[in-house]
Amino acid sequence: MREKTFSRRFLTLTSLVLLCLLLMANALGCKEKSEEVSSKEQAEEVVSKEQTKEIVTDAKKEEIVGEELEDGLAFNLKEVSVSDVDFSGPLRPRVLRRSGRVRRGEIEIDGTNYEVFLGPHPRTEFCLIPKSNPQDYPRWLGGDNLKAMHAIGGKYYSFATTPAGNKLLVRPYDGAFGTFEVGAGERDIQEIKMQGSLSSENTSVAVGGNLEDGQPKPAKSCRLPVGDYLPYYLTLTFGRLRITVSNNYYTDGQRSRGSSPKVYGIKIQKDKPYIFDFSNKPEVIFVSPAKNHRGKLGRVLKVEAVLIDPKLDIMIRGLTDTSRKEKKEYATSNGQKRTIERDKSLEPKVLITRADGEKVAEGTMPFG
Repeated sequence: MREKTFSRRFLTLTSLVLLCLLLMANALGCKEKSEEVSSKEQAEEVVSKEQTKEIVTDAKKEEIVGEELEDGLAFNLKEVSVSDVDFSGPLRPRVLRRSGRVRRGEIEIDGTNYEVFLGPHPRTEFCLIPKSNPQDYPRWLGGDNLKAMHAIGGKYYSFATTPAGNKLLVRPYDGAFGTFEVGAGERDIQEIKMQGSLSSENTSVAVGGNLEDGQPKPAKSCRLPVGDYLPYYLTLTFGRLRITVSNNYYTDGQRSRGSSPKVYGIKIQKDKPYIFDFSNKPEVIFVSPAKNHRGKLGRVLKVEAVLIDPKLDIMIRGLTDTSRKEKKEYATSNGQKRTIERDKSLEPKVLITRADGEKVAEGTMPFG
């Protein structure tokens, strides 16, 4: 009886030992599996961190402002579709009014961030858009030329691209400066100011004060890089008289196509201010008919003339009395008539006579 009881106790103890060993084995297996899972998770976490690090590093690379050059900075340009460019506002830059593709980049100059766009026609399809105020991009004539110099933070900067067109090169102007000033001559005029732009053989610059809504504010004088210029388009105010001028693009009764030499008569020098005061005697030249033109009986003869400064070879585009108003009627694209009120244009009256003095025609002739 005791042997049988001992045998049962031995079997029970043996079973308990086997059960404990089995539980220990399972526990060790779970631990190993847990350690394996934990190691795998740690490995994945390390990989994830490395990938995140790479992504952050790439992001930092894309945020680099510009590559330092010996004389300036280089910024990356990427080709994008115009349709993918989100530009809000009523006045869309010329480069973004076309369809197709343009080059786009981000630059920083003197602490100001800009978005730049360059089209396939760099003479008229370049634009600097300040990110803080996109509608304040340069809108003065010549400002959309890649060769234009822009005043930013009290300095002038020039722009160019690499031959491949994948980088925009920005260089500060380090040359001499002179003064461009509008004067009254011998006239007794107190209020004198100007605004607009000048161009040289290699660049164009805004004249006047600081930019406001993309246009220079009126000013009596301004500082410009030394060089020889002609008026791109200037508006000058002498008291109540407003005069607009540009370069004269007519030669021998025909509009010049760039073949005739231009007169860069506005000489900006380092130590001597240039005074623009209309001291030269103006002349009238006929745009149509051209010299030696022979008309035919029964045909309409179109007569056009422009008022110029022959010494500077500039054209008077308009004379306006700002103290008087007039109503002007015009037709819209769909043929509807509209009337606007504007400052009175002082268009000259023209009288055409025969050689014997007989009057043929008369009337006002709008400015060119």
